[in-house]
Amino acid sequence: MENSRACYKKISGYIDHFIPVNLKKLFDSGCIETVLKKLRCSKIGSTNYNKVNVFKNALKHIVEDRSFLYFLANKIKIDYNLLKISIDKLFSPYFKSNAFDIDCEERNKNCGGVVLASNIPFLSIQTLLPAVLLEKPLIYKLSRKEPFSLPFLLGAIEKEAPELASIFIAFPFEYKDMTFFKELEPVIAYGDCETLEKIRSYLGEIIAFGEKFSVAWIGKEIDEKTLYSLSEDIVLFEQRGCLSLRIIFTPKKVALNLASEISRVLKDRWSVFEMRPDKGLLFELLEMRSYYLMEDAVLMPLDVKVGTVVTTFELNSLKLLPPLRAVVIVGVESFDIFVRWVEHYRDKIQGIVCYPFEVSERLNKNHFYITSPGGLQAPPILWKNSGIDFFQLFK
Repeated sequence: MENSRACYKKISGYIDHFIPVNLKKLFDSGCIETVLKKLRCSKIGSTNYNKVNVFKNALKHIVEDRSFLYFLANKIKIDYNLLKISIDKLFSPYFKSNAFDIDCEERNKNCGGVVLASNIPFLSIQTLLPAVLLEKPLIYKLSRKEPFSLPFLLGAIEKEAPELASIFIAFPFEYKDMTFFKELEPVIAYGDCETLEKIRSYLGEIIAFGEKFSVAWIGKEIDEKTLYSLSEDIVLFEQRGCLSLRIIFTPKKVALNLASEISRVLKDRWSVFEMRPDKGLLFELLEMRSYYLMEDAVLMPLDVKVGTVVTTFELNSLKLLPPLRAVVIVGVESFDIFVRWVEHYRDKIQGIVCYPFEVSERLNKNHFYITSPGGLQAPPILWKNSGIDFFQLFK
């Protein structure tokens, strides 16, 4: 296996390739049109690439490259084995036999722009896959904390199809001038409220994806297999994504037992993967544990670096815990209360886990990603994030 220095050099090579040295000069000299013209004039159709296979092979290259995954795990402070499980889960829909049954005939050569966030790696695949299949040129702005996964993915695509990879450019967070994004269509941005407001102040109207979280309804006792699947929704990617489970609603009579079972699986199954918490978040979590104890909630006896499971029966005291394998279980009288609560907070909620799944018929499937336990971190290729269909958007 390559040592970390060799691995860093390898990753740097990919980054250098997709952040051309002269790109900053090009922007500074007002020659963005040169870049856009180059991207628009790409002639990919004549190469006869099977773009589906290109994308699949690129993803396979990533999951098989242990040196890169070790490098990435170290940089984003996630246990290597936990990161591997998380990425395998995220990529799993792309390897299903009928996954790419998609109409991709129309072409839109206008260059689009994407501003990435750093909460989880490979966030870019949500936009990159439709762009690859539709040959839609994109310019990406990398995040400060995680500028590695997209360049590596583009490098894997380049190995399969150099001309196809050439229609994508990534440039570093450190390059602050975003005025050239006004020439791009559409502009998509991920980030917190402050980041998105700054981008709007530069560019005006954008397609924005802000901070959200996911919730669950567990309507009855669950078996061991379902319990493990539910715990995946909490733990994968160290609970950093919008599709990470943060709050579970359940009938009052099963709430404490569910809390006990989740605590057990966090300890028995997931504690072998070292948590590397940010000190600020850890302090915040300890404060929130104290808050819930003052509110007469029930705190399961878990070490803070194993996880946190709180049970409350008071909706008025409900607050999110910091994302450190931490979940609040809310015991309520009925599913109706959950439905009303979800509708009230609909703009903050990304995904909903339902068990049994049949109850999901009462929820808005056009707005939320709704799934069974274990499905949050593996959204289907055609999932519409907050109702946005990227395949239609890029046509």
